[in-house]
Amino acid sequence: MTQIAEHRNRLEPDDPRAYSGRHARSDAAATEPRHTSPDPGEPPPRHLFAECEATPVRTVAARLEIARRLATLGAQWRLLHSVPLGPDGGRIDHLVIGPSGVFTINTKHHPGAKIWVRGETFKVDDEIRPYVGDSRAEAASVARVLSTRAGFDVEVGALIAVIGAPGAFTLKAQATDGRVNVLTRKEVVPHLWSLPEVLGAPSVERIHDVARDIATWQSGTVDGWSEVAVAQPA
Repeated sequence: MTQIAEHRNRLEPDDPRAYSGRHARSDAAATEPRHTSPDPGEPPPRHLFAECEATPVRTVAARLEIARRLATLGAQWRLLHSVPLGPDGGRIDHLVIGPSGVFTINTKHHPGAKIWVRGETFKVDDEIRPYVGDSRAEAASVARVLSTRAGFDVEVGALIAVIGAPGAFTLKAQATDGRVNVLTRKEVVPHLWSLPEVLGAPSVERIHDVARDIATWQSGTVDGWSEVAVAQPA
């Protein structure tokens, strides 16, 4: 068995079972595949998005598009889709966990609309939408939940993936606190790759273990969320 080397500083616990979020990754842990994509000819699992029956087809298609792109991140990343958040029926479109950290991803599909973003202001055809503030609040909620269950502080960033505004997407400035970034669908994966490493493999696995447990998110039984990988784009 490959022994995972750990980097410790004075703020980290002495208990070897604890996770700090700054462990060095072993080669074996970094390269071991955790998801197998289905045959590209097969349709995505029916339960990938539990609320499909109540969601417009174009919205579901947009979420699937982002899921397919996230599937190209690589073996070091863990992906969860349509994660229930709280008893009110709210769901996280995508939750990604990897060397660059933990991120919620909200997919916004506005075909043919003019999108304009500056800091906290997100406009769709000149109508202000609360997407940036909502995404920040969602990420903060996820951070609290995961930190409690994981046993160490888990920072969570938020990404907003914009689909359906070709030639009409204007980004003047991202939010100044750096906690929310608005991106096009093609920018999501390169953005995650570009970020510095902040989590080692043991911490990624610990966060993933608690995130995939339905009890982490709410009491009772919730059907239909998925960590299934989907076919990669051609």
